[in-house]
This record gives sequence, structure tokens and C-alpha cells, in this order.
Amino acid sequence: MKQKTHRLLSLLLCLVMVLGLMPMTAFAEGTREEVDTIKATAIINVPSYDEPTNYPAFTVTEGSPAYIAAMMTHWEKKNTVTGKWDNVSSGNTFTEGTWRLSVQVRIDGEGGKTHKLSEKPRFFVNEVEWQIESKSRFDDYHFVSLAYFHSQEYEVTSSTLPQMYDITVTNGVAKNVSYIDITKAKPGDKVVLLADDRRDEGFAFEKWVVTGATVDAENNSTAKFTMPEGNVTAEATYIPCDISIKAVELTLDNYAVGKKASDISVKIITPDVVDFSYGDTYRCYDEDGVALGGSYVLCYLEGETIKRLGADELIKEGVEYFLEVHIKSDEGYTFLGLKEENVTLDGTAGVAMFMQPNNAVYSFLPKPLKTVDLTLDNYAVGNKAGDISVEITTPGVLFSGSGEGSGEYNQGYQIAIPDGEWIGGTIAVRFLDPDEKLEAGADYDLFVFVKAADGSTLKDLTAANAKLDGKAAEAVDLLSDGVTAVIIFKLTPLEASHTHTYGTEWKSDAYKHWHECSCGAKSKEAAHTAGEWIIDTPATATTSGTKHKECTVCGYTMATETIPATGGGEHTHSYGSEWKNDADNHWHECSCGDKKDLAAHLDANKDHNCDVCGKKMSDHTGGTATCKDKATCTICGQKYGDLAAHNYKTEWSKDKNKHWHECSVCGDKKDVAAHTPGAPATETTPQTCTICGYVIKAALGHTHNFNQKNTSETYLKSAATCTKKAVYYYSCTCGEKGTETFESSDLAAHNYKTEWSKDSTKHWHECSVCGNKKDEAAHTPGAAATETTPQTCTTCGYVIKEAIGHVHSYTEKNTDAKYLKSAATCTAKAVYYYSCSCGEKGTETFESGETLAHTWETKWANNDSKHWHECTVCKTKGDEADHAFEWKIDKEATVTEAGAKHEECKVCGYKKTAIAIDKLAPSIIDGRNAKWNKGGENNMTFKSDAAFSDFVEVLVDGKTITAENYEKREGSIIIELKASYLETLAEGEHTLIIRSASGDATTKFTVEAEIVSPPTGSTNVWVWIIIGVVALGIGAAVDVFIIRKRKTA
Repeated sequence: MKQKTHRLLSLLLCLVMVLGLMPMTAFAEGTREEVDTIKATAIINVPSYDEPTNYPAFTVTEGSPAYIAAMMTHWEKKNTVTGKWDNVSSGNTFTEGTWRLSVQVRIDGEGGKTHKLSEKPRFFVNEVEWQIESKSRFDDYHFVSLAYFHSQEYEVTSSTLPQMYDITVTNGVAKNVSYIDITKAKPGDKVVLLADDRRDEGFAFEKWVVTGATVDAENNSTAKFTMPEGNVTAEATYIPCDISIKAVELTLDNYAVGKKASDISVKIITPDVVDFSYGDTYRCYDEDGVALGGSYVLCYLEGETIKRLGADELIKEGVEYFLEVHIKSDEGYTFLGLKEENVTLDGTAGVAMFMQPNNAVYSFLPKPLKTVDLTLDNYAVGNKAGDISVEITTPGVLFSGSGEGSGEYNQGYQIAIPDGEWIGGTIAVRFLDPDEKLEAGADYDLFVFVKAADGSTLKDLTAANAKLDGKAAEAVDLLSDGVTAVIIFKLTPLEASHTHTYGTEWKSDAYKHWHECSCGAKSKEAAHTAGEWIIDTPATATTSGTKHKECTVCGYTMATETIPATGGGEHTHSYGSEWKNDADNHWHECSCGDKKDLAAHLDANKDHNCDVCGKKMSDHTGGTATCKDKATCTICGQKYGDLAAHNYKTEWSKDKNKHWHECSVCGDKKDVAAHTPGAPATETTPQTCTICGYVIKAALGHTHNFNQKNTSETYLKSAATCTKKAVYYYSCTCGEKGTETFESSDLAAHNYKTEWSKDSTKHWHECSVCGNKKDEAAHTPGAAATETTPQTCTTCGYVIKEAIGHVHSYTEKNTDAKYLKSAATCTAKAVYYYSCSCGEKGTETFESGETLAHTWETKWANNDSKHWHECTVCKTKGDEADHAFEWKIDKEATVTEAGAKHEECKVCGYKKTAIAIDKLAPSIIDGRNAKWNKGGENNMTFKSDAAFSDFVEVLVDGKTITAENYEKREGSIIIELKASYLETLAEGEHTLIIRSASGDATTKFTVEAEIVSPPTGSTNVWVWIIIGVVALGIGAAVDVFIIRKRKTA
């Protein structure tokens, strides 16, 4: 037993080894979604001379998971010698020449497993398409796809700008080739002139009158010229013409569901000089589609075909119509210059379908047909009218009516019942009070009062598109404001109430089962659910048996069948794969009735069904229902059953008008009634409802009589001043303060300020209330003013004379930094300002100290033979020396392209002009020293790295072979020697030469004897089979070794 176990483990180990050797891409999904378009945004600064070559950051907005590889983003400069593009790293500066930006777009990682770039994807930056440099490259082993793109080319010139000359334009504007307004340009620039459009003034462009340049088309309102060396003036001239119409405004009425198409009305509001082309009527057509007259028509799309709605056809809900309108202009006016956005229907812009100077056809999308959808609840026999609930489910529509439409009965909707006739036969109605109960068989109407939300309208609302629980209204009465409407619905008469009592046992027929009420109403009606076959009598070898199927819910027998006798002698059981079951167990059963795998039902996942055979084991059970929520099953956690009755509180709920008992769970109301007033209120006792105790009217309390003049602080409104007496509020005998006032006492004394008020001649004390003066007197002069001290009044401190101040003498030579005018340099000494002894700086200067040493630039200056450091001040040269050149490779030479190199100074970096490096000789890069077996069906493939366009011929063993013996294709040069040709060669080594204009690419190959190959399957499959056999052999050897070792032991 142990030996068998070891052998099995060895085989499993070999299998794991084989699978581990296989590449994971063998299991990869065969197809990946292609990304064809990638869009990104970036801030790209136009290259400027001597500015840094920094790279922008890109944000992909479309084409995920593609992204821009930051490490592969770089500026490229065109090599003037080779014509190729050289990469320039970040941190360099732009020099004169042609530049472009290159990026790599790629998909890899997790994104590469589901997506890849298409063969030739498109790449947009800031909505501008970039040029792809080659087809996408794919590495399916690593799930990588990438492509290179480059921007437009930029010309960079030195910072020395050429002379700019003025461009003066009258009645127009000048623009550059990018259509940016300009007033100056340099010689050679292309300039575009655009004339002003004055057709709305009645003038048409005639020609350009240009001085200083020659335009390409003087009679065209858009003209071009090349900027000369000098200023240019241009004037657009005009001739009288028809006046251009700038806007047309139309309106649409009677556009509603159920209306005839010819019922609609289109009107031209402005301007007066525009009219309908064929009369102010709906446009009609004959059987051949020829117009019979009329200027507007409703249209719709049927597939790709435009259909016109006939005059008598009805406007339908859910169809997207557009309106076609034909208009014309009066004589002397034109539509030329009229923009689409200025032709509107009820504020919505149209689209020009046809345009001539005096005739036009526009199409419009009318505003959507207005609909109002509502729902009705609690409409039942015995409920009160106030119990019903109406909800508006349409956005932008609100309840109207009293109370600003709170959405309650009498405040947004009411139930009405016919109540006699008015004069003329009109049926009168009576609105039910909220407490009136609804009766069976009554003919009720529902009136709903609605209004449109701010900025909207109901003017197109019709009875056909106002619906209550999906049923259209009887009528819509739209008020004159177009915003408010009354919608009338005919309600279905209610049937007499009956509480159904459904039995517990199931009723059934041949197709379905149900629980039934004594009135015949059915509940839980459903089709039978067939169970498994139930063996009534098992079959024997000589006797037939019987079986039947029952409904798993109600037990109804749905089918019976005979089980044929098994026949013969000994019977071999054949158990079906289907589970049989009864109420307690499940099993697999033979046709003879024998059972196996008999086991009790199991419901581990608590879904009421057996986890093994699917038999329903139980119904929902447990939990407690409320009037808001059904009971929660204690087995599966699902809601089930019916809602419970309301749980009304014993205490009364109430508001200012009524009282009721309220459900503690959902807030439902019953016993709603108006308050029953008790005894009238007195001064101390309120009036209350005799049923619920609500205070209908508060106790009257004391009646105030404000006739008392009380001058205590409590009643003071404003204190007395030197100009006004004190003001007090009248009061009541109870002490309450009134609102009327009276004056009392005398005026108060002046309130003089303690500080002095003063002017240039005198001082005084002033009242803070009325400005009255006292102690007024002339200033008393103190000590005379000095350089630092002013002369003041000895009483109030007023400054009679300011301090005389200091007289400066600028004779001091002070070399502190604050007196420095200019610092010393290598050519001049430091210069300082003379100062006063007080420290004030003068305007005259003096020199001090010595000149400084040179300040050398850190960057080398150079010419074609020498380099040096230059003084930043005087430009003197230092460290001057000859260049120390060494060769630098700019581009390695390849078989297909020459390389480039240049000499560069090791000290200062000065570069000589690059020179070319000759192309390399071609070589065989794929297929070197290949082998081929006689009898093989595959061709031999060799690849030369020479350019395909340079191909000349193929030689084998020094002899040219004819084209029918090989195939060639691009990818450099790919040559396939045909198997039929290889069969003609002797066994052994041969020499292949792929000759091209750039040289010979040579390799050896060997023709070997025929080997026996598997009859079917690919080479790769047989390689893996061979590897597997070898691995199995190794496993067997290991097994033998283990067995022998155990025997030895």
C-alpha cells in the first residue's frame, strides 16, 4: 500500500513540474479589448530661445487604462546634418532650430491583461491630434502594448527680435495666421484682414483700400498679405444693401397630447419685417408629397426617414416631434448674417434647414409635452374624506389652493359628489367635509388643485396627460395665468366592504391552488409546483409498479404512471441522479423503487429548502408584524405575511382645529373630529374642548387701562437734558407699562466737558448735549519756541508756535552702509553721500576705498578655437586657453542608417559641427546556424538587418537561387527557404547569403536526416509531451530507487 502511495506522489510531482515549466501566457485570455483613441490634457509652453527644456505633465481624459510614460517623454531637436531627431534631456535650454515633443503611450500591468492599443491608435492633446511615429508595438508575453507620438514642429530663433511695423485697419481688424488680433508684424509674416459685417446697418462690403502692401483679393471681406518692411494701412469700404435681420422670435400654442396637428398655432413675435412664407396656417401635402400651402408642420423620425404629421393626425404622448417653419423677409431686408442661436421658438434656438437672402426654413424642438402624474391612497368604504391621500409624482408640479397647497385634504385636493343641476343643465357638485365617510356605490369626483413650480408652465396640460394611478383625467381647467390648474378625475364607485376570511386548507383544480373565502374570493392563488415521482408500488421482475407526482404545496395529484416490470432474472439497480423526497427524507431511487443515499432533510443556509434535494421544508414563521412592517421570519430573516392592525393611543392627539386618536407606530389617525367647546373663557379660566381638553381660548385675564402717571425709573423712556424734559410711559393700576408717553419735571443743567475745546485764538468748556460754552478766554502764551520745544497756551495746551527745528550742514564723510550710493567694482571706487551731524543724508557725494578684483562668470565663454571666463562687470577675459577636444557619438551607425559624431571640448562643452559615420555591414540576426530535418513541412526562416528596400538576391553555397524557392517579406529582410527546396539539398552544412545594396549577410545552416514526427498536433505540443515523458521517467526512477532502498533496508 505504501509503495502505491509513493508511486502516486511521484506521478503528481512530475505533473506539477511539467505545469510549472509551461509559460503562464499559455493560460492567458486570447482576446483583449483594443483602445483606438486616447485623449489627454497638458500645459505645453511654446519653446523659446534659451528657456529650459522642461517636460509637461499629461492627464489622460479618454482611453483608460492607457497612460503617458513620463520617463519616455522628451523634447527632440532636428539634426541639420543627418536630418534625424535627437533626444534632448530635461534641464537643457532651447537653442536655434526645429523642435518637437515626443511621448510614449502604453498599456501594461493589470490594464494590459484586459486592454491593448490598436495597431494604429490616435492620440489627441488639448483636442489637437499628434502624429504617430510607427505602428503600435506588442509584447503579449508581458501584456504590454505601446506607441510613440510627436507634436507639431516648433521653430526656435535667437532672442534678437526683428523690426516690427504698424498695421492700421479701419472698419475691420488684422489677425495673424492663428487668427489672433494684431496691430504689429515683422517683415515676412502672413497677415489676414477681416472686414466688419455692417449688413444690419444696410451696408455691404465693397473692397479693401490698402497702402504699403498688396492683398491677394481686394474684393473679398477676408484678404491676406505678406508684411513688408514698413507700416501698412487698410480700410474696408461699403455700398448700400438690404438691412440684415439679426433675430427672429416665435411662439407655439395648443401643442398638447390628443390635439390635432392643425390645432397648433405658431406666431412671429419679432421683428415686423419677417412673415410666414406661405400663410399663417398648418402646412399640408397631397398624396405625392407636394405642398398645398401653410408655413409650419410637425415632423418626426421613423428610422432614418423624416415623416410629417397630417393635419388631422393626433399628437401622441412619447413621440419626439420637431417643428418645421418657413419664413420670409420684407423687401429691403435680408437673412444673410442671421445666426441660428438668434432664431428662437419659446426661447429655444432652432436649426437652419434652408437659407437664402430672403427665404429660410428652420426646425425647432418644442418643449416636452407637460404631464402630471398622481396617486390616490386610503380611498375605501368607511374611511373619511379627510383620510384620503393624494401625492404628485411629477417633478416641478406642486399643490395649489388654500394654505398654499400643503398636500392635505381641503388644501390641495377635495372629493365632490353631484348635487342637483345649475341653470342650463350643468351638474352642480358638493365638496365633502373632511369628516364625511365614503359610501359604497357613490359617484365621486376628485378635484386636484395644482400649480407649476417657479419658471415652469402648465399651459400645454390636457386631460389625456394628467393621470391618477395611470387613469386619464375627465377634464383640466387651466387658469388664465397658465401656471395654475384644476384637474378633475372620475373615481370608480366603491363596493360594500367585506372582511375576507380565508380557510387554511387548499382548494385546487388541474392547474392551480388557492385559499378561498366564503364569498368566493381567492388568496395566494398560484400554479401547481410538481414534486418528484413517488413510488406507490415498486415494479418487480414479473409485475408492473405504479408512481405519481404531487404538487409540493397543496398535495394535488398531477400525474400517475405505470412502472414496467423489470423482466429477466436478477435485477441490477440503476439509481437516477435526481433526488426523490418526502416530507422528512430524500434519496436516489431505482426504477424498481429501491432507494439509496436515504437521509433526513438539511436546511443549513436557512432558506426553507433542503440544501441537498431542494425540497421545501418550512414556511416563514415567528416575528411580530406592525401596521408599518410585516413580521420578520425567525428562520430566514425575510419579511412575510400581512401588516398588523393599527395600535391607537388612548390619549387624544390634537391641533387647534380637531382631535384624534393616533397610531403609536405609523401615526395613522381615527376618531378625527372638530373640538367641542366647553364653557366660555373667563378672566381666570380658559375655554377648553370637553372631549380632549384642548385650550380653545385662553383665560381672558385683566383688561388694562393705561391712565396712571408714574415717574419711577421703571416707566422712564428718556431722561431730562438741558434741552428736553424727561419722558415717561403711562401705566395701568396693575403696574403694566403702556405705550403712550407724557413729559415730567424741568430741564436738566448743562453737561460741560472737563477737557478744553479750542481754536487758534481762544479756549472754552462745551456742553456735550447742546454745545453751550462757558469759561471762554484768549490763549495765555507760555515760553518761546526752541529748536525742539513748541510755544503752547499755559491753560489749554494749544500749540501757538511749532518748534523751530534743526538746520542741516552736509559736511560729514560717513561710510556707513546707509550712505552708500554705489558699491566699489573692478573699475570704480565706492561712492557715498555727504551727511549732517544729525545723521540726515545729503545729495552731494564723495569716493572712498579702492577698486575691487574682477568677478568672473562661472559659465565658460567661447568661440571656435578658445574658451575663457569673463568678468561680469568689465568683460575682461580670464583663464583663456585653447579647446581640448574629444570625440562624442551622437548616433550609433546601423545597417540601415548612418551614424553621427562630433568633437566637443572637455572643458567648456563647445561642440563642432557633427559629421557622419558610415553604415554598418548587414548580418543575419535571426536563424543563424539553424538546422532542418529532411521530410519536414516547415520552411526555414532567416532575417537580415538590412533594409528591405535594399534587397538584391539569395545565394546558397555561392549560387543564386530562384525566387520560387523562397519567400521574402518586410521586417528588415525576412527570407523563408521553402521546404520543397530544402529537400533538394544534401545532408550536411550549407552557406546562406542574403545580398543587399548595403552588403552581404552570411550564415551557416545544416540539413539533417529525417526524423519521425507525431502525426498530429503542433510542434510545441509534442515538445511538452516529450518534457512530460522525461519528467515521468525521472519520477519512475525515483520510485524504483525508493523501493530498492526499502528492500535493502
